[in-house]
Amino acid sequence: MDESDNAVQELPTSPISEHQITPTILKFFGLKQLPFSLSPNPRYFYLDSQHEAILAKIMYMVENRQGLSLIVGDIGSGKTSLSRLVFNEYADKPEHIVKYVTNPHLNTKNQFLRLICDEFGIPTTRDFYTQLKNFQAYLGESYEKKLSPILIIDEAQVLKGAQLELIRQILNYETDRSKLIQILLFGQSEIHNRLRLKKNVKSRIATYANLDAITLEGTKDLINFRVNVAGRQKPLFTDEAINEIYKVSKGNPRATITICLNSIPLAFRNNQDTIDQGVIKEAIGETIYEQR
Repeated sequence: MDESDNAVQELPTSPISEHQITPTILKFFGLKQLPFSLSPNPRYFYLDSQHEAILAKIMYMVENRQGLSLIVGDIGSGKTSLSRLVFNEYADKPEHIVKYVTNPHLNTKNQFLRLICDEFGIPTTRDFYTQLKNFQAYLGESYEKKLSPILIIDEAQVLKGAQLELIRQILNYETDRSKLIQILLFGQSEIHNRLRLKKNVKSRIATYANLDAITLEGTKDLINFRVNVAGRQKPLFTDEAINEIYKVSKGNPRATITICLNSIPLAFRNNQDTIDQGVIKEAIGETIYEQR
């Protein structure tokens, strides 16, 4: 593993709390809100051409009821933000019933099935086959009502073999033309190892996409987009500052956001309402790195 590979495995974490960015600090920079929160917020999610293409693929799969999608990306690549964007896209559409599972880390497929049924409001039972039959009946009733259930699973790399097998069973519920449920898996690259052992699940993936690191230009657009959404129309960072951010973040959105967040109180302390390369170097020096 070379030096650049090691850098990819180190993600920055913020040494400051977002709550330390006071209204006074925001006002100093001409901001109405904090543009660099680490919590996924679809309003601040920047859609570059890569994300637009992936979103279009997902929506095509859902609208045509093709069954299973897999979106893979490294830690901090924007998987959770994209998954929440998809959730919001369908949450207000009456013809869709969309549910979101954030932590599928369970021991058995029975627990997993009960979790899914509970999300869709289906009464749960301890008997696996009765529960599966109830879920099948629910999907059939939804189809008769012209409703399309959607299940979004984040952190899908933790799914065990039996749980992936349950997904295969669920995808067997279909008409001659379409699947009765659409399942979207968002996970880290470790999911590939699990799917190698479950080729009958892998073969059912209708849509696959990998979230790659964004470019330098994409990093600049992401930062400026967030700043604009937060209420400031002129750039907050110089081009040299963004270049310095990109050297460390290597196009990882979370790393980019973390460095930007850490730089704000430093620039405020220095009485600089535009953040330059020097502030970014100081912010990087104070940033904590975690081995991943």
